[in-house]
Order: sequence, then C-alpha cells, then structure tokens
Amino acid sequence: MQQFALDQLGIPKSYVALNTPPHELKDALTHLSNLGYQGANCTLPLKEVALQCTHPDDDGRRIGAVNTVQFPSLKSINTDALGMMSCLKEIGVRPEDRVLVLGAGGSARAVHYALLVEEYRSVFATNRTTEKLKSLRAELLFSFEIVNLTDPLDFDFIIDATSANALGEKLSLNWSGFENPPNVFSLMYGNTGPSMASTPFLIEAAAHGCKVFDGRLLLASQGILSLAFWLGNLTPGQIDLGYRAMKSALGISEF
Repeated sequence: MQQFALDQLGIPKSYVALNTPPHELKDALTHLSNLGYQGANCTLPLKEVALQCTHPDDDGRRIGAVNTVQFPSLKSINTDALGMMSCLKEIGVRPEDRVLVLGAGGSARAVHYALLVEEYRSVFATNRTTEKLKSLRAELLFSFEIVNLTDPLDFDFIIDATSANALGEKLSLNWSGFENPPNVFSLMYGNTGPSMASTPFLIEAAAHGCKVFDGRLLLASQGILSLAFWLGNLTPGQIDLGYRAMKSALGISEF
C-alpha cells in the first residue's frame, strides 16, 4: 500500500518491513535515523514502547500510544485516532448521531479519543468487562454512556473496535432489535475484495440491511497521514492522489 502510493506519486523511496522486538525498539529507531530513513510505523506490540522513546504530540500522550515516528526529530503521532477522525468524516457520521463503540482495548481508546475531539455528543460503549470502560472513561475525561447489549438498541452508527475477528471469536448483536439498520464500521478486515463485508461480523450486519465499512478504510487513512508526516511537503493534490492509490492497492472501491 505505502510503496504503491510512493510509486504513483513518483517519489523514489522504499517502504520496508523490519521485525523489531520491543526491547530493541529504541536502538532500532536511532539506527534507522542514522541511516537516513525518514520515518517508521510501529505496530503492536510496539505502540506503547514507542511513546517512551520518542517525542509524542499531545494527542499521543493522552491516548497513551504512538505508531508513527519521524526522523531525525523522533517526533511521533498516533494515526489510529487521526485516521478515525478522517474516516468518520468520509463515511458521513454526524456529531449528532448516536454512536455505539464495541470494545475497551487500545483501539477502542483511540476511537473514543477521536469521538471526543470531534465533539460527538451521543456516544455509547459496551464491553464484556465494564470496569475497563469505566477506567477508560475516567482517563479520557469523556462522558460516554456504558450500555449492555441486552438493553434496547437504537443507534445510527456502530464501531467494532474489538479483537474478536482476529481471535476467531463470534461477535453478534440482536439485529432484530433495531428499528432502522445502523451503519457499521469495523477496524478489522478479512479480504481485499471489492465488498466491505469482509469479516463474519460485517457479513452478518450486511445481511440485516446495514451499510458496512471495514478496516481497510482506516488503514488507508493512516497510511497517507504517515506519508504526509514523514515527508512534510506533500501538496493537497499529492495527498489526495496518495490516498486514492492506497485505497486502490487495498481493493477499496469508491462508495
């Protein structure tokens, strides 16, 4: 995805993957910077470690993790939240919509932070462990309402921020409880075909009349944010071209 966008933009740079254990991350970032690399992405389980050995912005500090580092400054950002903000706008979720977030882990934390920053007013959350949600609410100072899936369901938009698909677990809602099918967005994705119904949860949601979006959209948003952060001088036209290239590489058609 990143390499395809660089090629489409005519930028003669390479994007490579390096397997780095958490305890070696600090030295690895320094080494890459010394070699002349312009930046790095840090995936799990490196995001919290990266926070400690870089210079995070305010958003990264508040979320408690970063995933994108710029060289040689070692400045860092969290594109999980920034990418989510972009996706919400692109999909057309409105601040007045009733939004339900599933999960309470690191991904859910970034989602809630995005909703907080964008001033969404009717946010709800559910998780198997309610105490995690209470802690998250207190840490972010975000007054979302904690609900049970046995409660009456009335939401405009649902965001799946769980790891159920990655763990092979079934995630299901009482879809018949909705008066109108909500739009559903999952941070996970299963294939690179044209259909956004790429996980069991999204397939089930689509079967009940929901419009669905999978995590490839977030991945592309994060990708172009990373490129812009590293290179620093992309024009709006280049950002648009790079973003469309990334979506094309991931098999996303316009919607």
